[in-house]
Amino acid sequence: MNDTAAADSELAKKTAEWSNAMDFIEDAIYLIDLDDRVIHANRTFYKMTGLREDQVLGKDINFIIHPGGEPIPCPVCKARRERRDAFIIMDAEHPDNPTGCPVQVMVKIIRDEKNNPVSILMGIRDLSNMVEMRKQGQIINQIKEAVITTDQEGIITTWNSGAQKLLGFPDWETIGNSISRFLVSRESDQVLPRQLASSQLSAATNMETLLVRKSGDAFYGLISSSDLVSQAGDKTGLILTITDISARKTAEIKLMHSEERFRSLIENTSDWIWEVDEAGNFTYVSPKIRELLGYEPDELIGTSPFALMPDEEAVRLAARLNGFAARRKPFFRVENINCHKDGHLVVLESSGVPILDEHGNFRGYRGVDRNITERKEIEKNLADQASLWALGSDIGHAIAVAGDLRELTQKCCEAIVQRLDGAFARIWLYHPGDNMLILEGSAGMYTHLDGKHGRISVNSPYKIAQIASNRKAHLTNQVIGDPQVKEQAWATREKMVAFAGHPLLAGDRLVGVMAMFARHPLSDFILKTFESVADKIAIGIAGKLAEKEKTALQKQVRQMQKMEAIGTLAGGIAHDFNNILTAIIGFGDLLKYQLADNREARECVEQILQAGSRAKNLVRQILTFSRQTEQERQPLHAHLIIKEAVKLLRASIPSTIEIRQDIDPQCGTIMADPTEMHQIVMNLCTNAYHAMQERGGVLEVILENVPFTAELANVYPRLREGRYARLTVTDTGSGMEPAVVERIFEPYFTTKHLGEGTGMGLALVHGIVESLGGAIIVDSTPGKGSVFAVYLPVLDAKKTSEPAPESEDIPRGTERILFVDDEEAIVSFHRKLLHNLGYEVTGRTCSREALKLFQLYPHRFDLVITDQMMPHLTGVEFSRLVTAIRPDIPLILLTGFSHALTPEQLRTAGIRELALKPLLTGELAAIIRKVLENG
Repeated sequence: MNDTAAADSELAKKTAEWSNAMDFIEDAIYLIDLDDRVIHANRTFYKMTGLREDQVLGKDINFIIHPGGEPIPCPVCKARRERRDAFIIMDAEHPDNPTGCPVQVMVKIIRDEKNNPVSILMGIRDLSNMVEMRKQGQIINQIKEAVITTDQEGIITTWNSGAQKLLGFPDWETIGNSISRFLVSRESDQVLPRQLASSQLSAATNMETLLVRKSGDAFYGLISSSDLVSQAGDKTGLILTITDISARKTAEIKLMHSEERFRSLIENTSDWIWEVDEAGNFTYVSPKIRELLGYEPDELIGTSPFALMPDEEAVRLAARLNGFAARRKPFFRVENINCHKDGHLVVLESSGVPILDEHGNFRGYRGVDRNITERKEIEKNLADQASLWALGSDIGHAIAVAGDLRELTQKCCEAIVQRLDGAFARIWLYHPGDNMLILEGSAGMYTHLDGKHGRISVNSPYKIAQIASNRKAHLTNQVIGDPQVKEQAWATREKMVAFAGHPLLAGDRLVGVMAMFARHPLSDFILKTFESVADKIAIGIAGKLAEKEKTALQKQVRQMQKMEAIGTLAGGIAHDFNNILTAIIGFGDLLKYQLADNREARECVEQILQAGSRAKNLVRQILTFSRQTEQERQPLHAHLIIKEAVKLLRASIPSTIEIRQDIDPQCGTIMADPTEMHQIVMNLCTNAYHAMQERGGVLEVILENVPFTAELANVYPRLREGRYARLTVTDTGSGMEPAVVERIFEPYFTTKHLGEGTGMGLALVHGIVESLGGAIIVDSTPGKGSVFAVYLPVLDAKKTSEPAPESEDIPRGTERILFVDDEEAIVSFHRKLLHNLGYEVTGRTCSREALKLFQLYPHRFDLVITDQMMPHLTGVEFSRLVTAIRPDIPLILLTGFSHALTPEQLRTAGIRELALKPLLTGELAAIIRKVLENG
C-alpha cells in the first residue's frame, strides 16, 4: 500500500511539473494509470476528441476511445495492455481510429527506479495538419530535391530529375497523371490527394507522409508545397518539393521506443524547446541547441534570444515579439535569423505561448524553434531560378521582336535591371573599323547614350575597354577600391557595391560588351545568370548584324543589277549612235579634203567635225559608264591631278564654303586616265558645293593610302585584297535620305532644280570607278552632310609610259579590201575613203553575201574589214568562217563598243585588230597599214 501511495505521489508530482509543457505541444497528449483511467490530458486532446475535462479525467480510456467497443483488436490498446512501448500510424479509415483523420499514436510506459510500470503516456499526432505554406516559385530541374508541379486538379505538370531519382518513376510515366497515383500508399495520409483535388493546399505548407517508390519500397517524405500564381495573381496549381526524411523518422521511432523518461522524450525531439522569463532571458534550453546553433544549453541560460541574432535582425524581431508579449498573446511560425557559434547563419521558425502562474500572472514564454535553413535555401533557389527563366524569356523576346540593334540592346538592358535588381545596365557594340565601343542600350538610373561613355576606344584605360581587349569578364562586389573602376568619387556618392562586366562573343568574334552596376552584392547565382545571358545576347546581336549586312549586300546586288541593266541599254544606244556618227564624221572628213580651196565651206565642215567629235566623246562617256569600253589608261600619281582639280574648284566656289585638303603625295600609283580622275574629283566636289550653297560649310578632300579590311569586304565584296588609294570628299551640307542614297548613281536622277544638273555626274563617276576596279561608298545623314569615299587599287610598282607620237601624214596603199557592214551609208563612205587612199574596195551590206563572195574568190582580197553587230552573222562569226577558208587573210573588226570581247576570242577568230567606231581617216589608215605590214 505504501508503494502504491508513493507511486501515486510521484505520478502527481510529475504530472504537475509537465502539464504546461504538455499543453504547449501541438500533439494530443494524455496520461493514464495502470487501471486505464485518465490522469491528465492536454488541450490538443480535448480539441481532437471534442470532449470536456469532466468527461475525461478519471474515466476509463477504453470507453472514451471505443464507446461502442473495439471494432477489431486495437493495436494501440493491445500495446498498452501488454505494457510495451509502441509507435503506431493509423489512417483515417482505420476502424479503431475515432478521430476521422490519419494519426500517429505513441505508447510510452513510464516506470519507476525498479523498472515497474507506474503510468502510461499516450500521444496522438494529427498527420493531416502537418503542412506549411511555401512561397511562390518555379521548379529547378538541377536541384537535388524532388520537385513536382501540378495544376489545380492535382494533375502533374512537371517531374524533375530529383523526383525521378527519389521515387523511381520517369517523367514520361508521371506527367499528365494524378499526383495521388504516385505519392500516396495505402498506409499513408489520404488527406493529401483530397486537398490536391479540392485546391485546399495553399502557400508555405509542409507535410510529413509515407510515400512509395516504383519498386514498392515505402519511405517517409517531407512534402513542402506552395501555390503557383499567374501574373494576374490567380492560383494556377501547386509546386511540391519532397525530401526523404526516413532517417529522421526512424530516429523519432527509436526515440519513442526508448527507455527515457518524459523529459528525454521532449529534450530529444527534432525541434529546439526553450523557455524565457518575463524579462526575456532563457530559463530552459533543450539539448537540441547543440545541433542547431553549436552552444551548450548552460551557455545560454540567463541570456536573451536576441543576443544570438545579427543586430538588424534583433531589432526587427524584438519590435515584433514585444507586441505579442504586451498583449500576452501566443505567436506562431515567426521566421528569424540566428548566428551559429562558428559564425554561419541559421534560419529558425519560432512558435511560443505565454507562461502563466496559478494566479494568471505572466511569467514568460515557452516555445519551440525549428531549423528551416534548408527550406529557405530551396525557396531562394526557386526564386532565383524563376528570375533566370524570366530574364531568359525577356531577352529571347527582345531578340525575336526587336526591329534593330538599338531596340534589341535597350530591351536587354531593361530586362537585366528588372530581373537582376541592378542600379543600371548598359550594352556597347564593337565597331572593328574604328576599334571603338559605341553605347547602344542603357537602362536603370541612366538612360542617355551620349556623354564620355558613349564612345570608348578599345585602347583606352576604361574597364569596359579592358573587358573588350582582354575578352574576359570583370566581376567584383567591392567597386569602391577596385583599381579598374576609375570613377571612385562617383561610386562612393552613388553607393555602388557591385559591378559585372562581360564581353559579348559570338564564337571568337567580339560584338560588344555588357555591364551592370548594383548597390548590393551580387550572388554567385546572379553572376552565373549574367554570364549565361551574355552568350544569348551576343548571338542575338550577331544575328541582327548578319541581317543588317545581308540587307546591305542585297541592296548592293540590286544596285549592281540595275546599273548593269542600264549599262546594257546604254551600250545598245551607243552602238547605233556610233554608226550614225561614223557616217557624219567620215563624210565630213572626206568633204574637208575635197574643199581644200574653199575656205568658207571648209570652215563649215570643221564645225560639223567638231560637233561630231563632241558627240563621239559623249558616246565614249556613256560606254565608260556602262563599262563596255576602256579608256586609254596609264600609271599615274593621283595626288597631282586631285590638287589641280581642287585648285580649279577654288576659283568657282564662293568664299562661304571653306575647302580643306589633306592629300598624301605618297598614296601610291594607280592605273587610270587623267581625264577620268579629273571627272571624279570635279563631279564629287561640285555635288558637295551644291549641298552647301545655301548656308555655306566645309568641303574636305582627303587622299590617303589604306589597306583592304574585312569591314570593307562586307560592304563591297567585289574588292580584292591589297592596298587602295582612298579619295574622301566630305561636306557639311543638307545630307540625303536613305531612299535618295539608293538612287544617286542612276543616270538622269537628280535632286537639283531644273537647269542645275543633268543627273549624269555621279552615274559617270560610278562607271569610271568600277571600270578601274574600285568602289565608291556613301554615308549620308540628313541635316549633317555626306561622305563619298572612292577606293582605287594601288599598283605594286611605279610605272611610266610615254604617248606614241602621232604622224602628220596619212598612210596610203594599193591593196584589195573587202568591206562588210549592214549600214549602206557606212559602206558607201568607206568605199570612197579607202579609194581616195589608193585601195581597191569591194563593199557588201549582207554578211552572207560577203561570205559567198569570199568563198568564190578567196585570193582576190588582201584584207577583210567587217562590222561586229550585223544581222545573220556577227563580225566574229563571219571572221571565223573566212579564216576557215583562208587562214592567212588579215581581218579588222569595227564595233560601236567592245561587247566584252576578250583577246582570246579575237585571236581564235583570226582578227588582227579591234577598232572602235567612229574613226577619222588617219586613224583607220594607220590601222590598215599596221595590219597589212605586220602580216
